[in-house]
Order: sequence, then C-alpha cells, then structure tokens
Amino acid sequence: GVLHVLLGTYDLLHFCNLDGQSARRGLEIHFPRYNFQDKDEREAFQAALLSLLRQVPLQIDEQTLMNGWWEFYKRSIGCVGVLKQWLVRATALALREESEKLDWTHLERRALSDAKCAQMAADVKDGEDELRYAAETNRERLSRVFGVGDVPRAIDPDPQEKPSEAQTEARDISSKKGPQRRVGERAPQRDPVGETPTALPSSSTCSFKGIIDITPEQMKETGISLVECPDCGGTRSLPFSGRTIRFPSHPKRKTNTPNEDERWVKRDALWKLSSTC
Repeated sequence: GVLHVLLGTYDLLHFCNLDGQSARRGLEIHFPRYNFQDKDEREAFQAALLSLLRQVPLQIDEQTLMNGWWEFYKRSIGCVGVLKQWLVRATALALREESEKLDWTHLERRALSDAKCAQMAADVKDGEDELRYAAETNRERLSRVFGVGDVPRAIDPDPQEKPSEAQTEARDISSKKGPQRRVGERAPQRDPVGETPTALPSSSTCSFKGIIDITPEQMKETGISLVECPDCGGTRSLPFSGRTIRFPSHPKRKTNTPNEDERWVKRDALWKLSSTC
C-alpha cells in the first residue's frame, strides 16, 4: 500500500476520523509546542533558540538576545518553526541593509504583530483543548455505544469444570480430618532412632558441683567436713580420704533458715571456716 503523511494544524483532527476505515488505518502523532510552565521544556526552548542564533551569518550579542528569550517565546508562541521563520526574516533584513550585526532593531521590525500572535496562540490553545477533550468525550461515547456500565468479569483462562461450593466444603472438611484408619491402627509418627538423649538437669538441681579448693589435710586439721554450697546455701558433709574434695550434684536448697553449724564457706573466692568470716 501507499503511505500518506499529512502535516498540518489541529484542523486535521476532523479529517482523522471521517469514517471507520480511515480511523483504523491512521495514526496521529502530536508535536506540541514548548510549554514555558514546564522547567525542562523551558530550558529546551532556550537551547533551541541559542542553537538558531549561532547559525546566523552575522555578528550577534548572544547574552543580550538570550536575556530576551521570553520575547522570542511570546512572538513564536513556543513553536520553533515560527521562531526560525522570524530569525530568517530578520537576518534577510539585516543583510539587505548591509548591516554587520543582527540586533533587536531588525528582530522587532520583522516580528509578527501582536494581533497575529494572539490569534495563533488562541488557535493553538483551542486545538490542544480539542485534542484533550476529544479523547475524554470519545471514551465516554465508546462506553455508551456498547451500553456498558460495570465491566463484566473476564472469562476463566482455564475453563475446566469446577466443583460446587458444597463439594468444595466437604473436601476441605475431609482434608482437615485426615485419612480414615481402622480402629486400633496407630497414627503415623516419627519414632526415635539411636540412643535416647540424656535428659537435661531440671531447674531444681543446683548448678554448683565439682572439685573445691579445700585440701583433705585442712579438713583433718580442723575436724570440719561440712561444706556450704556457694550458690544455693545447701550443706554437705564431704569425705576427705582421697587427694581432693569433690562437692556432689545436689538439689537446690528450698529453705532460707540460716546455717548455724560450723562449716566451710566460700568468701571472696577463698574457702574459710564460718567462724572466721
């Protein structure tokens, strides 16, 4: 087929949708003007202006002309095409007058009148509004054509027969109960393998035990074999026949009654007789 490219103003919007055939075969591409309210577009317009000024074959004062970028924007309504034509007309005037420099005098004399700029700006604004409102209006119109209020639900991509709610509920209850077993049949469980681990000492057992720093000779010399646990306060009479004295594992003392008997006690990391403490 033949590709037709149409360039023009917003009046082409009416031509795009003459009928369904032209609508489905056409593609609208909008080239908007630079919007001075947007910082990025404002800077892009100034960059385009500077690039065009540097193409002028005459001397120019870049800083002076760039300081008046807002005048360039107003007289071109933010369209680079209009801006370029304006600069071409002003440059032609300066060359015809054999001027070596392009300044605001030439630009003012070849600028479009305020009336023309105002009409162009109004046309562009109307076209932008029409483009925006047309999209919203056509969207509502399309919904009315189909008579659509609430959008129907989409079809199931896997159209298999689904169980009823009663079947689903019965299946859930059955899965919670687990598989049916005969009377007396043991439920499956994990049996321990290997040696049974030694049970940890209960919280009622005192943690203090082992060899203590009292020699059998000290006990023989004093005749005292009663030793007090430094953790729970319980007392034990310990044999001193060997080379060391060992305090056995024992339950925690449950009473707070003071010990009155002469005994070995641990004070400041040293074992002493209670009568000397």
